Parts: sequence; C-alpha cells; structure tokens
Amino acid sequence: MFAEDIIKFVNNSSANQIVELLLLIKEKRAIQWNDRAILQMVEKSPLTFWASDKSYQIVLWAGKCKDVYNRDLFGKSFPEIMSILERSDAMKDSISVIEAKQDELAPLLADFKNYYTKDMQGNQVKFSIVTNSMQLIDEDTGEKYYAEIGLPIDLESALDQYHKREEELKEKVNIILEKLKNIRNSFSIEISRFRQIIHKEEKLTRNQKSKLRKIISNYESEIEDNLQRYKLALNLDDFIHENEEAKEIAIEKIQIAINHEISQVPKPEVTNHNKNIEEIIKTIDNKIEIIRSTFDYEIKQSTESDINNDLEKDRKKFLFKLQEKRDEYIRELTEMKELIVSTTTVNLSKYQSRLDVIEDDMRNFINDIKK
Repeated sequence: MFAEDIIKFVNNSSANQIVELLLLIKEKRAIQWNDRAILQMVEKSPLTFWASDKSYQIVLWAGKCKDVYNRDLFGKSFPEIMSILERSDAMKDSISVIEAKQDELAPLLADFKNYYTKDMQGNQVKFSIVTNSMQLIDEDTGEKYYAEIGLPIDLESALDQYHKREEELKEKVNIILEKLKNIRNSFSIEISRFRQIIHKEEKLTRNQKSKLRKIISNYESEIEDNLQRYKLALNLDDFIHENEEAKEIAIEKIQIAINHEISQVPKPEVTNHNKNIEEIIKTIDNKIEIIRSTFDYEIKQSTESDINNDLEKDRKKFLFKLQEKRDEYIRELTEMKELIVSTTTVNLSKYQSRLDVIEDDMRNFINDIKK
C-alpha cells in the first residue's frame, strides 16, 4: 500500500475503521506479503538474533537464541556467551560498530561477514557458529545497537558431508561422461559405415554422393552439439536417454536417405544377358558387405556392453542368433552368386527381387531380436 493510498483511506474512513486497520497491521506485523513472508522465514529458520547496547546489555534475544544458548539472556551482559579468549575483543568491536558513522561501517564489518567462532552454551560447553555483525538503529529514538545473526553448525560433520557429496557428484558426472562417450563412439561407427556404403555404391552419381555426405555431416553435427549440452540438462538420465533415441533416429533417417537416393537411379536398359549377370553379381557383393558389417557391428556392440551375470546366458543366445542369421544370409547370397552364372533371363528377375528386399529383411530381423 502506497503512502497516498493510506492518506486517502484515513481521510475517508471513520475512527473505528482506522483502529481496525491499525490492529490488523499490528497483528500482521507488516503490510505487504513479502515482508510477512520474510518474518515467517526468520521465525522458522535455525538462526539466532541478538543485539546489545553500549553497556553490553542484550536488548534483543530472538530467533533460536534461547534454544541454541540454552538460556534467556535478555537484559543481561552479552560477554557471557563469548569464549574467554574472545570476550575482550568482542566488547571493543561492539562499541566500534555502535559508534561508527554510516560511511565507516562497511570496512569495519568486512572482517565479521560469515565469521566462524566458538560460543558458550554454558560455562564449559562450546559450540561452533557462523555469525554476521551489523549496526541496528531504533527509528523512534535514534539509538544505535550492535547486532549479530548466527547460524550454529557442526563444522566437522558439515565438511565430511560436503566432501562425501562432492565425491558422489564427481562419480555421477564421470558415469554420464562415459555414457556420452559411448553414444558418440557408436554413432561414429555407424557414420563410418554409411560413408563406406556411399563410397562403394557405384549406382550413385557424384551429386547424389555429395548430397548424402552433407546429410550425414548435418546429423553428425546435430548429435555432437546436443551431447555438449549435458551441463544444461535438468535431468541427466533423461538427457542420456533422449540422446540415445536421437542417435537411433538419425541412423534410421540416414539409411532411409541412402536407400531413397539409390532407388532414384534409373535402371539401365537390358542390353544382353551377360551384362545383367555382372550387375547382379556386383549387387550381391555389395549386399554381402552390408550384411557382414551390420551384423558384425551389432555383435561387437552386444559383446562390449556391460551386463550382469544373470543375463549372460541370454546374451550368448542373442549373439548365437545374430551369428547364425548373418551366416545364413551370406550363405544364401554366395550360393546365389554361384548359381546366377548359369541361370536364365527369367530367373534373373527372381534373384533381383530377392536382392531388393534382403537388406530390409535383415534390419527387420535385427530390430525384432533386439526388442
């Protein structure tokens, strides 16, 4: 509520309404919610609040003072709570703070920010506390006071907890970095495989190869850029999962782009039987290489991945199925290559049809077995 609003309210209100407002202000102790919220935080905090005058008499004993010091020192001398080694300096410092002018306070209080000391809970019992000193002014009387805010701590325990937590965080970061490295390495292997396919694919024109290489480079940069953003991630586990998915999607899209470009190549007109056989043999060799590299990559990935002993048996079964299917495809293509030399023109189209779908068939098998 602004000053003009208060003046307007007073001018337009009855005495009873004004009294009600004053009582409400007294009850709330502050008009604005922000101020009341700060008061709530002060009261609920573990902090101690106390102030003394020039005679070292405590005029404010609030917050958790009574609980922490285990006594009520309101109206008593504050040196009682100081260790015997610090009492004399503390008394001198309190007077200096009280008598200091406003422009002298900052350098004077510089040494008393987050000041660690040992206060007395009784005649013998000491406890650790971090304090901040300041000058208070009574707005009604103009009188100045020395004040302290304190936070009791168990320093040794706090440091132990800090170092333990720091080690835990370092370990977690190292695990995350290792997972990111694995994503990066596995994606690089796939990228290298795609580049080899493009390089060896004779059907593709120079422009098509350049287009596909650009697509690969764009995905490579996109994945790498996102992997570098791990420090901004709100949830590192989710970040890893999202990047693993992004990598798989990128691989799938690159493969689709390559297949699409290959499918766009005009099929040459059939000039003679022998030429068709030569082209199909080249295609068979290419398919054998793709199948071998794809299965070998999957086998390598599964072999290198961490897995507990309970699942080792399942992994062996999985690897056996991969190896068995790889050998089956290669055997089929090798036999096709041997038979095609003596085949008829009619059978050539049958072999070509099989070659058109065998790669998709392989990828569907791998996807199904990995589920």
